[in-house]
Amino acid sequence: MKFDEIRRVYAERYPRSNFRENLKRLLLHFQNGTGDFSPEKTEQWYTSPGNVSKAYSLLFSLYMDATYSNVLEQMTAEQIWRSHEIFQLYTLEDFTIYNKRMVDLTNKRKNLTCRCCVTKVLYVRLRTFNQTT
Repeated sequence: MKFDEIRRVYAERYPRSNFRENLKRLLLHFQNGTGDFSPEKTEQWYTSPGNVSKAYSLLFSLYMDATYSNVLEQMTAEQIWRSHEIFQLYTLEDFTIYNKRMVDLTNKRKNLTCRCCVTKVLYVRLRTFNQTT
């Protein structure tokens, strides 16, 4: 197929000026497997508190939920890894490390939450006790 035919069929709404060069560039990327045609890259697990992967968010949510946390505690890292396709984007070795760190993180978070709840309950009880006396 010639460039004019390709442009007429697929890209008529775009300006003609750079069409030939752009198409050549796209074909090179396609042949080399680069650019938009490069293989999917795995999303980084964690880079900062505001930039985490979907797998990280899912695992964190599961561990922070009381019901699912009990289920996950009974499973091995491999069983968790096999449980959802989003976890399988990472190698089992990497996921095992991520899972261990997540367990530590969520346990610390739960302990802090429990301490805050206990402190609030004690504060409320002291306040009501002081008001009654």
